[in-house]
Amino acid sequence: MPERHPISIKSSSLTYQPYEFSGESGLRFWLWRVEIDGKLFSKSMSPFRASDDRVERYACGYCGVAGDGMVFYDVRRLGDRVIWIYEELLEDSGRIQEFENLPELYVFDGAEYEKELGAGSVAELPGLTITEMRALLLRYLPPAALALYVNPESPDDPRGCALLQQVHRALSEDGEITPVSGCPGDHIEISIGLDLPGVPECRWFVGKNETGVCAMFVAFPQLPCWIGGQQVTAAFDTRSIARLLIHNES
Repeated sequence: MPERHPISIKSSSLTYQPYEFSGESGLRFWLWRVEIDGKLFSKSMSPFRASDDRVERYACGYCGVAGDGMVFYDVRRLGDRVIWIYEELLEDSGRIQEFENLPELYVFDGAEYEKELGAGSVAELPGLTITEMRALLLRYLPPAALALYVNPESPDDPRGCALLQQVHRALSEDGEITPVSGCPGDHIEISIGLDLPGVPECRWFVGKNETGVCAMFVAFPQLPCWIGGQQVTAAFDTRSIARLLIHNES
């Protein structure tokens, strides 16, 4: 039996520093300087709590009133994690066209997030819906043209283009996507190199449980949970993946 290692999905760190701000109107009010993974995210966020399902990245510099600024993130709960989603990504606006310019999706550990903010409860956040889950997967799934290589190697699909196309097609169709509790006993890791700065990789895990094929998308796209259902089964219904899964069970 192959040795099993825990699957690591990175949670970003969140730090903030409240400070008093003098607005263009002459009024003084409180804003937050927020850093994510040690990098400045915003120096003028409106105050928010761990239970707030919407955060405002840039507050209004005139009045400081929450909701009067620009650029918002929807906040969702998924298991023990908190997800920040750029609001326009969940809208069918067509304003975000280029994959290379998509805003980052942020994933935080729920307990650390709640502790850092010190107010509100993560348990009060709305859960990520299946519709939102599907939208995020498709938004952050790279175009097949960006594929450079796939590992494990596949003689039928050396770059991974066909697999990317199949996953996109299957997840785009009507059908079932279901969160799966627990990690499958047997799973394989698939990586696809991408023609982007730094040559990042898709990093996916595919396995089987009693209900069928399930997958976890760790990078490109990123979704910190196992999912299953007929669409996931169709997405990874290839001869090479079937052989790898059978071999992994032996």
